Formats: sequence, structure tokens, C-alpha cells
Amino acid sequence: MTLYLEDVFLVNFIPDMLLLWLALRCQRAMVRPLRLIAAAFVGAAGAVVYPLFSLPAAADYAVRLLGAFLPAAVVLPSWRLRAWVCTGCIFLVWMFLMGGAMTALFSAPFLTFSEGAFAGERVHPVLVCAGAACFAAGAVLFLKCLRRAVHARRYACSCTLVSGERSCRLRGLWDSGNALTFRGVPVCVISPLAAFALFGEHPKSVGMLRIGSVNGERTAPVFVCARLQAGEALFEDVYLTTG
Repeated sequence: MTLYLEDVFLVNFIPDMLLLWLALRCQRAMVRPLRLIAAAFVGAAGAVVYPLFSLPAAADYAVRLLGAFLPAAVVLPSWRLRAWVCTGCIFLVWMFLMGGAMTALFSAPFLTFSEGAFAGERVHPVLVCAGAACFAAGAVLFLKCLRRAVHARRYACSCTLVSGERSCRLRGLWDSGNALTFRGVPVCVISPLAAFALFGEHPKSVGMLRIGSVNGERTAPVFVCARLQAGEALFEDVYLTTG
């Protein structure tokens, strides 16, 4: 087996920098470019030096863990045990995920040029860096979707609307940007299907409301709901409109 030190350094420096950046973004910590580069350099240097020594099994695992937590200590603006452990653990998780993804990618049957790449054959470092960049982009997209889902779930609640003998259960959202009012009272928005289920085929409106949005202005009817229970809060004679 031939070891190309420049390749080992490059295929560790770029991925380490991307994974450390992801670890900081997961904690919404400030990213300092110089510290990020220095931490990636430390991780890549460790990857170059590590194969030159033969260590017992216990020491081998200890050195591998140190190789993950040492860059985490360098990238942090101030050394705190909790922040260091969290950053190191998140960095390790991203490292395992990316390692699995890269192994699956370069071991795929259709990539005949890299067959056996992780069994001793040389892989072009540009391919590894490109794969790491694609993994980081996918991770960022996943984190954004996850954060958006958690944010929406935080302001969502189960609602029960009652009008006469009819009732309807919906998933409601506390929308602080809803500025709709009718006769000085806030108006909640429900779907036309929910309005049909709650008020029947020919609902009786108490007035019309002009609604402005990015799609222009429109006029919608306003209905009165006898009771609205949102979570543990109970409201009576609530104005509703469709949207």
C-alpha cells in the first residue's frame, strides 16, 4: 500500500473544515474563519502523522478520539468543557455520517473507476472533497427543514371549534403576523372545507372582510364560532374567515 501524504492531508483538511462548520452551526455558535482553518489544519495534520505509528488497540482508540476533540477545542472562541464536549460529539456524529455516505458512494457498482477505493486503491482527492461538499450542502438543507418543522410545531396546537350541534377538530397555528380584524376584534383563518364542516352548505355570515396579501386583495365572509378551544385556552364568539 502506498501512502500519499498530500492526498491524506487534503482529503482530511477540507472535510474537517466543513464538518467543524456544521458542528458550530448546529449550536448556532459564531464561526471564526481563522480558527476554523486552524482546527481543520490540526485535524489534517493528525491524520498525516497517525499512520506513521503502530499503537496498541486501547491507545489507538484514544488517539482517534483525541483527533476528533482536539480540533473542536481549537475552533471554539473560548475553552469551556461543556461547549468542547458538545462540539466534539457533534463533530464525531457528522464524521461517522459522512464516512458512511462516502463509503457507500465510492463503493457503488456504477463507479467502476473507484472500485475498491477504500481497500487500498488511490481515490483522487478532488472526488473526496467534492463528495464532502455535497454532503455538507445536503446536511445544511436537512438542518433548515428540521429547524423549520420544529419552529412550526412549537406554535401549533390542537383546536376544537363548536357551532351549534356541529364541531370540528383542526391543527391550529399561533400566527403573530395575522393582523386581520373585524369590528376591532381579531379574526382567525380556517380552510373553506373546515368552514363547510362547521357551518354547513349555506353558512350565515355576519359581514365581509377585505384581505390583502402578496397575491392582491380579496373579500371574504366572516362567520361567528360559538366556542374555540385552542390547547387549554377557551374563547367564545370567535370571528372566522376562510383562506
